[in-house]
Formats: sequence, structure tokens, C-alpha cells
Amino acid sequence: MKTKSLLLGCSTFLLMLVVASLGVASYLFIDIGPRWTGPTDFAQQHAALVRSAASTPDRPLTGDGNWPLFVRIRDNTIAAHERALGGEIRRTGGSVRWPDVFDPFPGEPDPAKAQAVIDALEADGVFKDLDLFASDPRAVRRLDDANPQLGDPNDFSTIRQLARISVYRFRADAAAGRHADARVHIRRALGLAQFLSVQASTLAAMNADSIAGLMMGTMRDAVIAHTIPEPDIAALQAIAESYIPSDLAHSLQGNRLIGLSILYRTLPETRVLSRSRAAQMHKLDHLYNQLIAAIPLPASERRAIEKAIAESSDATALIETDALLQIGTSVFEMNDMFHLERAANITLLAIERYRALNGRPPATLADLGALLPTIPPDPFSKSGLVYRPDPASPRGYVLYSTGLDGSDDGRKQNPRYNTDALSPEGAGTDYLLFPPFQRPPKQDP
Repeated sequence: MKTKSLLLGCSTFLLMLVVASLGVASYLFIDIGPRWTGPTDFAQQHAALVRSAASTPDRPLTGDGNWPLFVRIRDNTIAAHERALGGEIRRTGGSVRWPDVFDPFPGEPDPAKAQAVIDALEADGVFKDLDLFASDPRAVRRLDDANPQLGDPNDFSTIRQLARISVYRFRADAAAGRHADARVHIRRALGLAQFLSVQASTLAAMNADSIAGLMMGTMRDAVIAHTIPEPDIAALQAIAESYIPSDLAHSLQGNRLIGLSILYRTLPETRVLSRSRAAQMHKLDHLYNQLIAAIPLPASERRAIEKAIAESSDATALIETDALLQIGTSVFEMNDMFHLERAANITLLAIERYRALNGRPPATLADLGALLPTIPPDPFSKSGLVYRPDPASPRGYVLYSTGLDGSDDGRKQNPRYNTDALSPEGAGTDYLLFPPFQRPPKQDP
């Protein structure tokens, strides 16, 4: 009897052990989680997304549009720099190290070398091609299968260099009173930014916002620094108003496809549940849904959501595979900053037109009337930009944003940087637009 009981107990134990082993094996090797059931032709989907954004009802975009023209601009820009500077600027791996001859920082621009580069670009037809491209910047930037996020990194770096050159030439023409010539340089740079703004990736959108924001600030600086006739200020305002900002939802949709492509291409079809391709793709899809849903929220709220998503365990796992790209306050932050720069530029240009026509600044922004029928919103405040006449100001008024905290602190400057007012650390300070920011003097201990 005891022997039977012992055998029965052992048999039961062995059976339980087998069942448990099968359970563990099932958990580890049988993917019972959510599976990706959507299409996997991610490059084709991405190209279709770009074409859709670049098309208009009367002008559908087919094929790759003006992409071959951009490639010619990129390649000729690199070649012209090398010829003018007498040496290669390509680094190991094919990327380009652009010279600092047009940059005021860290040193002064080098006029002789800058002119040599400009002459070489002119000889190679780069500026003529830029004018053609700016007139129709619709093109599909094909993704590189080996690196779907970056493609050719020289695309972005070449555009940034051409933007620096545009700023350099705009400043020279504006200072010399050649206002029609100066506007050409702004249009060229904004054409390149407009091209990037529809490329359906957050990296492209952030570059577009950065370049377009630089152009907005450059226009604003010129109008403050020089006496520019009202019709020429009006022309700059029209250029600023015609620029179409990047669409965050479109950029995040494109980034989702890029991330799914990376996961599909790099992860094996493992049956381990926690690392399965299907489960990872499902996580990525869910996180992007959360980001896109946060877009309409106020800046402070969506920044908090983006930060929480970036710090979540799901996002951490996806970052390890480079599939969750450009997330962690940078996407929304850059977009907010550009919209603020654009609003500030358009508003200040309208104010300066009013001054030129009336000899004084307006009492309120509503007095601008036909000069600014619709006052651009401030992404950081429902009340909009803060404006008021101020006889102590160099031009008789002040213009600023309340910053991320949404509180009007009486134009209080941040003790470090102006942009800190647009971050959580800058609570209690405002983002200064005019007069421009000046770092407060250090307080004695």
C-alpha cells in the first residue's frame, strides 16, 4: 500500500513537473502576446505619406518630385566648398565637416574665404538651382534601408550650411539697403525648410523648424537694426506668413513607420514573448498613439506626457533598438519654439510697419488692423504674446512670451538663458522678444 502511494505520489509529482515545464516552455517560446498584423512595406508607406503631404488638390505629387534637383544641389554644394577651400571636407564615413567661414561663432566670419565659396557656388549653378527648388520644394527623400532614420546624413547638414550662407548674405544685403536681394536669400532657405517639413520624420521636422526659426529671427533682427521702408517690411511679413510649419502628427506618423521598419528588419522572429518582434512592434505603435493624442494639449501638459512616455519601461526597451526615435521633450519643444518665433516675427514686423506709417507704435495689437488681421497665437499662452507701449524701450514698446509656465512675470529675465523660460526650470521668468534678452549681471554673494 505504501509502495503504491509512493509511486502515485512520484507519478503525480512528475506529471506536475512536466506540466510546469510545458507551461514555462509555452510562456518562453510561444508568442501569445499581440501580433503585428499590418502591412510591412514600410518604405513604400513612408514615401506615400510624404507624397500626400506635399500634394495639393490641383497639384498631385507623383514619383519623387524634385528630389533629383535637391541631390544636385547637395552634391554641387559639397564640391564647390572643396574647390574654393582647396581641400576635402568629407570625413571618414562620408559625412561632411563644414568650415566656419560664415559663422559669427566661435569666431568672426572669414570674408575672403566666404566670398570664394559663394563664387564657387555661383559658378556651379547652386543658387539658380536653389531658386528653382524654392519655387517648388516638393520632393520625396527616399529612406536608406540600412539606416532608415538618417538616409544620407549630408542631406541635413548641407541644408544647414546653405541656411548659414543665406543668413550671411541676407545680413550683408540688408545692411547695404539691397532689400529685394536680401529677400531672395530668405526664400531659398525657407524653401529648403519647407522641403524638410513634409519628409515624415521628427528629425527632418526638427531641422525644418530650426532653419525656419533661424530665418524668422534673422528677419526680425534686420528690421530692428536697419531703417527698412514699410513696403519692404511688408514683403518680409508676407514671406513669413506664407511659410507652412511642419505638422507634428504627420512627422510622428512617419517616425512610427521608421521605427516599425527598424524593428521588423533588426529583430529576429523569436518566440520569446518579452523580446518578440510582434510584441515590440505593438509597444512602439501604442507609444506613438499616445504621443499623437497629446498634440492638441497645452505645451506644459504635452511636455509632461512626452517625458513620462520617454521614461517608461516600454520606451526604454525600444530605445535600445533605436526604434523609439527623437522622443524626450525634443520633438514638442522644437515645434513650440518655432511657432513662437514665427508668431513673434510676424507680429513684430506688423508693429514696425505701423511705426513706419504712423511714427509711433500701436497702443494695442488690435490697433494693427489690416496690417495684422489675425494675431498669431503664442503656443505657451492662451492670452497670446504680451505687448505694451514702453517709452523707455529703444523702439517704444516691449514684446514677450510668458514662457512655459503661462504666467506673465512682467518681462522678468531668466538668470541664465532666454530659452530657459520655455522649460520647466524657467518658471517665474518670461521669454523676451523685444527688446532682446540680456543676461542679468551676477549678484554679489
